[in-house]
Amino acid sequence: MEFQLEEKIPSYRNTNKRRGEEQIFNTLKIIIKIEYFVGIFRFTLLNEKLSRPNWRMKSISIFIITISVVWFFSFAAYNLELPSVDDVTSYKFMNLICIIFMFLQFFASASTTFTFNTSNICIISMLAKVDTMLKVEILSNFYKKCSLNTYIYLTFVIATQILISIIDILTVRISWAITAGILDFVQRLEIAAFCSYVDLLKCRLNIINRLLKTFVDDQEKKATAALTIEFRSGIIENFSFIGQFRENNTKIRDLAKIYVMIGQICSKVNEIFNMQILTILIPLYL
Repeated sequence: MEFQLEEKIPSYRNTNKRRGEEQIFNTLKIIIKIEYFVGIFRFTLLNEKLSRPNWRMKSISIFIITISVVWFFSFAAYNLELPSVDDVTSYKFMNLICIIFMFLQFFASASTTFTFNTSNICIISMLAKVDTMLKVEILSNFYKKCSLNTYIYLTFVIATQILISIIDILTVRISWAITAGILDFVQRLEIAAFCSYVDLLKCRLNIINRLLKTFVDDQEKKATAALTIEFRSGIIENFSFIGQFRENNTKIRDLAKIYVMIGQICSKVNEIFNMQILTILIPLYL
């Protein structure tokens, strides 16, 4: 009987972890699907399991990158000029430098299809493990709130991109508006992806801080009164995860492990987005 019990507990945890991975994937799903259209494949979800992009996805990414290279050189090298500008050559050169960095950022983003698959999968897997340890499945609308933040980021990206593209079409040649618009949208999309990753970490840190605050408040109440009767009105966000302070209580130790895991996730997020953020910031100083 003890052996069966030990087998069921890991199975239950693995089930919760797989469910957590699926929930986190659904949180980022809208951005991931749009990235597919621009040739960026971080990972895929097959049979409720995160997997690296298959050969078809990599072939599509190579095809889109090739088309983008041809499009980039055909538009950027020959069609970037303003009739109203006196020094057309200088203007074309500056615009060409700017759009080259935008293209490098697109290339850095597309390269995640081939280079950072393991890191992206590891981030989702570690976040799912954190969720299992924090028991976020009992929190009301936790994943829905995370998904809402993702939609807010994406809505802001689309709205600003439409506005900038309209201004470019009205003030600059349409060739620039098309070429720069697509590359600029990929930049903004990757910024939204980065913000979504950071938001996933922030939401879990907020839960940990609430748990610690609840524990400290409970200890202060017990220190001031021998017996406290408290009626809670179903606010499940402030549940006592840690419990009472005892020698055999390892919940605080578990929270310390979660902090370490979140630190490791932050390192992997930096590893993935460092080059992309650098190529986004460089054109701002040109």
